[in-house]
Amino acid sequence: MRYLLINTIALILFVLPSNASKLNENESERIKWEDRTESIRQSMKHAWNGYKQYAGFENDELKPISKGYYNWMGMSVSLFSSLDTLYIMDFKEEFEEARSWIANDFVMRRDLNVSFFETNIRVIGGLLGAHALSGDEVFVKTAGKIADRLMMGWEKREEEIYNKDTGKKKKRGNLPFPSIDLSSGEGYPTWGRPVTTLAELGSFGLEFNYLSHHLNDSRYKEMADRVMDHMDSLNPDHGLYPLHYNLEDGSIAYFYLSSLTVGASADSFYEYILKQWIQTGKSDFSLRKLYEESRNAIYSNLIFTSSPSGDLYLAEITGGEIVHEMDHLACFLPGMLALGAHEDGHDKDLKIAERLMETCFNLYSCSPSGLAADRVMFIPGYDFVAKNKGYFLRPEAVESLFILYRKTKKNIYREWAWQIFRAIDRNCKTEVGYSGIRDVLAFQSPPKDDIMHAYFLSETLKYLYLIMKDEDVLPLDSFVFNTEAHPLPLFESKSKSTEKTEP
Repeated sequence: MRYLLINTIALILFVLPSNASKLNENESERIKWEDRTESIRQSMKHAWNGYKQYAGFENDELKPISKGYYNWMGMSVSLFSSLDTLYIMDFKEEFEEARSWIANDFVMRRDLNVSFFETNIRVIGGLLGAHALSGDEVFVKTAGKIADRLMMGWEKREEEIYNKDTGKKKKRGNLPFPSIDLSSGEGYPTWGRPVTTLAELGSFGLEFNYLSHHLNDSRYKEMADRVMDHMDSLNPDHGLYPLHYNLEDGSIAYFYLSSLTVGASADSFYEYILKQWIQTGKSDFSLRKLYEESRNAIYSNLIFTSSPSGDLYLAEITGGEIVHEMDHLACFLPGMLALGAHEDGHDKDLKIAERLMETCFNLYSCSPSGLAADRVMFIPGYDFVAKNKGYFLRPEAVESLFILYRKTKKNIYREWAWQIFRAIDRNCKTEVGYSGIRDVLAFQSPPKDDIMHAYFLSETLKYLYLIMKDEDVLPLDSFVFNTEAHPLPLFESKSKSTEKTEP
């Protein structure tokens, strides 16, 4: 009996310190992530204060070196882009100040020729993200007014279908103009010829679906659906969509050198196909089918393996020739694939996503500055070399890290995100904000470009913050993020088809 008692006491003494050690370890881990979260939050405060003081709400972006401002659209882009980031990070006073300015001081200038694409994803998207989180009607009503101005050019085209002189009907254009004059509502091409690009024509469905849902006005959703239906009818070669399309009839613009890419001017088109399917409660299977066709075409035509490391990367096709170059913008793809993967733990999409994510992180970790070049070339025997050496505060890699962490629960993605944040803070921080840099290969003090892009506030810092936070903050089974990281809640939409597609 005494022997049993002694052994029991010994067992208790052995177990208690072990459990205590485990508790201390868990507490230490919790504190670590809370500290990192707060560091990113303070970076947002630093950036916002600089924008407010030196650029002002009426201007687009801060010049963080010269302490001035940069207007490329004249639509207070940084303010609208920051709304939901301020809300998520619990900057209540700053959020209310921005809300008051929108309600009382924002005037939509009529002398502007604005980008349909940029105004939608940044301004309308920012307002809708703020409405989704706060429930404040001023945001969705303001978004609706701006969307109505953007739609005027398209509605004017509808009126001009019938030609009174000839008595003939002109074929209806299915695509929105890339540029809109806010005073007249006239639409304009921006590429020299009457064409638009893949990203410009197909990256507004999430926002316009939301507007129809909350304003009880079907016009917005009908406009978005018409574009998707038209694109689905084109049946492009290889299953990949070229970059340029004729505004007159929506056909592929073959007079341009055909380019197939998931990088610049194409990326968000593929992203929105998938995300619109998710937004509708996964009920519109025509969108899932279109996504899977595009995804399979990317696998067959654009994914290659580097030498000597054997990393996966994304190439492009121009004029029928493979170009082994990759934009940082293409690093959104690992996140998209992970978001679209089936929940069985053995999905091919998730495996490819993780391999592409490793390549995207290597663009950072192999750089002397710890930051990725904006464009790289893949060369046999050398893996990759920088082509455009600039780093412009881009968010695509951390966006994919966020989604992959949420999907896999692998802590390595949080650690990679923290490493990227530290490199940003070390190389890009200025007295009043953050600046892009011109040469990621510089070991110390890389030259800065004096621009704090609005997407740094709406995307880069938000995704970094959310990676460090608990998963119950904006869970992926309740929200979908537009291409500028503005969170929109999921809702049911009447299904166009009940037929499921095979993975």
